[in-house]
Amino acid sequence: MRAKRVDVHQGGISRVEAEDVSVSMGGIAIARADRVTASMSGLALSLAGEAQVRQSYVRDMLARDVHMDQTAVANVVANHVTFDRQSFAGVVIARSVEGNVRTLLDWKGARPAVNQVNFNPFTYRRTLREFCEQRGIVLEAYASLTQSHRIDDPTVARIAAEHARTPAQVLLRWAVQRDVVVIPKSLHEERIRENARIFDFELSVMDMGALDGLDETGGTGEAL
Repeated sequence: MRAKRVDVHQGGISRVEAEDVSVSMGGIAIARADRVTASMSGLALSLAGEAQVRQSYVRDMLARDVHMDQTAVANVVANHVTFDRQSFAGVVIARSVEGNVRTLLDWKGARPAVNQVNFNPFTYRRTLREFCEQRGIVLEAYASLTQSHRIDDPTVARIAAEHARTPAQVLLRWAVQRDVVVIPKSLHEERIRENARIFDFELSVMDMGALDGLDETGGTGEAL
């Protein structure tokens, strides 16, 4: 179903795509919308810009902003989450600053499992990485290859040449040695294979220090 606005009351829909979805005492298998409002309902998968969920069950939630009250959620991925009296199986937060993570940790329910942030030698958020590491939160990098904007940096190129590797392999290896999860994206098989060949060499302490020195964030605890 595709529409500008969809209201579901005491019914069920397998899939809905709309600007605004409101569901009350109903069920939706997949909801994709700019805004999702659910009350006493069930959602198998919700993709939304903004979600307001109350007294409902959501299996998987992916959204920019989520507010949940008395809601059971299996997994939630969001930039910003506010909640009251939830039960979570897992919490994944995207682009959260140290303060937001600390707020989630103070809550007595499930703890954040993953924090996804922009992370590479030029955005080496040392404070945020150490904060997450100390609390058992996995830091996951996006833009680990700088979105190709800084791939030709002279320091990166020099270290790559010394190891007979590509700059991309050096950037990925740096993140791995910092215990950060990387998921590089490519549409080309050769590039994908190249990105995977980073476990048969190691950057030296001096290499790591030189790459650390490229940081332009001041070691911030901020995510963006």
